[in-house]
Amino acid sequence: MCLLVQATKQKKRVDVEYLSLSNPNNQGRVIQPHVFVKTGLRWHLRAYDEKNKAFRDFVLSRFVGQAGLLDNATHTSTDDVAWNTFIDVKLAPDSRLSREQKNVIQQEYMMQEGELLFLLVLHSPIIYCKKCK
Repeated sequence: MCLLVQATKQKKRVDVEYLSLSNPNNQGRVIQPHVFVKTGLRWHLRAYDEKNKAFRDFVLSRFVGQAGLLDNATHTSTDDVAWNTFIDVKLAPDSRLSREQKNVIQQEYMMQEGELLFLLVLHSPIIYCKKCK
């Protein structure tokens, strides 16, 4: 784990062994990590996967064995288009609620002008809330 943190901070490539659902055997691969993300249930590492030639999300508990720190990364967070794609999501109380019920929801979630705005970053398979207004 410490090596993954180091690789992320120093923008290095890392040789890892990873267990995936599509290949449950120890599978060696080289990744280029750029951010750790907690989804509420578990931790993920967002990284460029040289095997699949794409940015992917890796579940931290699926890394096995010893990782090996390599040379400088060639793909960084600025290259991760999905990570840098933002959308605005507005949440509002259900229109079927009475005005009084809507007021309860608006107060509970500190909505302004009847809605709550989230700035989300989208990429599959996980949606992360990057910044909330």
